Amino acid sequence: MTSSLRLISKFLLVCCLVAVGAAGAFYLLKTYQTEAASPSEPPRAANVPEVPQTPFTGQLRQAGAKACLHSVDRLAPQLIEGTTETNFASSWFAKAADAHVTSTFIGQKFGNNPNLPFGVAAIIAAPQGAERCDAASIRVLPSPLACDELQKAITQNGKLLVNLSGVPLFQTDGSQILLVPTAGRGCVMVETRVSYDE
Repeated sequence: MTSSLRLISKFLLVCCLVAVGAAGAFYLLKTYQTEAASPSEPPRAANVPEVPQTPFTGQLRQAGAKACLHSVDRLAPQLIEGTTETNFASSWFAKAADAHVTSTFIGQKFGNNPNLPFGVAAIIAAPQGAERCDAASIRVLPSPLACDELQKAITQNGKLLVNLSGVPLFQTDGSQILLVPTAGRGCVMVETRVSYDE
């Protein structure tokens, strides 16, 4: 494992530990499975559109953290696109799950794709009152391909925003992407998305 990948792994581990310590509750599901919706969903503001439910909100729903379910469901499809297997775990504030930040971590496998063997992602969601929620997702995808090769693919539908001390930041339709070079000509793609309720 390269030094860059080790740093990213440590960063994600720290994020998990912080989330667990702050939330006071952490639930792990080892397989991707569909869970039935609860009949007691909270009312949604008129200008917040309906979104299809995903398996990634099942743990939060059971814990009573319902304010941001639609935001997690809105961001999740982009994080699992192209995957052949996903595992996930969610954390929340046990004393008042519906009133505080929640997090969902997603492990990803991409089958036999040699250029994208695995990845990790997270969705952080925060209630804003009146059945509204702000949320953000981050996805980390290590690849043996060089960053120059990934950049060519990204700039077909995106543009370079700025160079951050040697790390290029790109804007695409709905996301921002960083390309972090690793030892051995590999590259780690870090993609972020945000979701706001107006």
